Amino acid sequence: MKVISLHTDLQLLQEMQKGNEKAMRLLFERYYVALCRFAYQYLKDKDLAEEVVADVFMHLWQKRNKLSITKSIKAYLYKCVIHKSLNEIRKNKIEFTTDELDIDKAHHTTPELQMIDAENQVGIEKMLGILSEPVKVVFLLHREDGFSYKEIAELLQISVKTVEAHMGKALKLLRENLKNTSFDMLIKS
Repeated sequence: MKVISLHTDLQLLQEMQKGNEKAMRLLFERYYVALCRFAYQYLKDKDLAEEVVADVFMHLWQKRNKLSITKSIKAYLYKCVIHKSLNEIRKNKIEFTTDELDIDKAHHTTPELQMIDAENQVGIEKMLGILSEPVKVVFLLHREDGFSYKEIAELLQISVKTVEAHMGKALKLLRENLKNTSFDMLIKS
């Protein structure tokens, strides 16, 4: 018998559709933290981000028999989180702020590193605020969540060229506005 944790997302989805709660739990554990981080980028509220992600998984479980996901459960989950987060923003009229992320902060050993990190985070948040929504979504999916341009195009149902154009706009604006900060080195990489 195979160990279920070695299954692909698609295999876990198929098991989940049969009512296997363990498969659902494994999908949840695999994506929960990353999806919360992603939702937080929009919502700026840890509890609301966690609620949005939990709602997405609850919906996934409730609709498991009706789902027709043939390619990527990861892309499906991110798309659901995007839509639910944007709905929360509209519903609650949430504004983007320059608050630091507090989900899974890395432990820093020196005050200098902590200061640089805080400065960079404020700069990033400020720069994200000047990006249009489609450009911001593409930038976050690529830089924060590690999606390839092709995966982003499939997820957002746009062309790879459009993804490239959005990333080009984002990087140009960010470079122009971060030339004198230590974060400039990260953007060039």
